[in-house]
Amino acid sequence: MVAVANKVRKFREALGLSYEELARRLHCSVRSIKYVESGMMTRFSLAAELADALGRSVEDVFPALRKPLRSLSGGAYLDRRNNDLDRQFENAGIDPDPQLHTVRFVLRNGLERYIALASAECSRLRRNLQAPSAIFVCFETATERIALNVKHLVVWQFITEFSPGPELSDDDSGNDQLAIWVGTAKEPKLVNVEPDIMEFGTEAADDVAVLQTLFFQLGHCWEDDEVFYVDDDEGDTTYFRADNVSMLSVPLQVISPAFWTALNEN
Repeated sequence: MVAVANKVRKFREALGLSYEELARRLHCSVRSIKYVESGMMTRFSLAAELADALGRSVEDVFPALRKPLRSLSGGAYLDRRNNDLDRQFENAGIDPDPQLHTVRFVLRNGLERYIALASAECSRLRRNLQAPSAIFVCFETATERIALNVKHLVVWQFITEFSPGPELSDDDSGNDQLAIWVGTAKEPKLVNVEPDIMEFGTEAADDVAVLQTLFFQLGHCWEDDEVFYVDDDEGDTTYFRADNVSMLSVPLQVISPAFWTALNEN
């Protein structure tokens, strides 16, 4: 997901508020504030709370919201079937649905996970699982990017009950590892990786957007015998074949340059 610009940082600094002070006002973690400032997908309820804490309108703090909010004031009805309006909110980096959705899946190796997804990401995952366009389906939670091998996916379920989702904590332990579930193993192989420092999609980023490139390639892989590789933080290379891997995941801040920069800001 490409980061979307907002003015949280500008107005926070104009008020002389530190990350810690604003986090206390909102009863959340410093990481959550940095997550929003870096332009990651944010629920509308949190965006409104942030704007209120900064003494600004939500349109001032999140300028790209003006268009979808005008559509609503003009009589548009907000529901998940209104694809055009939904896309406008998503392009503004905002998920208007106040609820997170729970997805349960079981892999061929017996690994079972419950994950919380924003509604837009949940809808995208549902579509991609119904009609996969590649061997791997890639998606994001609030804390990680995941690639699932659909051929290893045995059971999946979209649960309608409310899920509070993962709490973004300020604990930095284990935040630089790519996890690869291979064969029948329930425990992943962990690879210490360097964070991407540029956004994927430009020639200049070819050599430094390694993880984004890997997940892009996974999301376009159709050959079971295709071989992928990733270098660890010491320059050693790990190779794996698509048909032997059930799932990969990487912490979101390691694969998002904007989030990494925000977290490591002094």
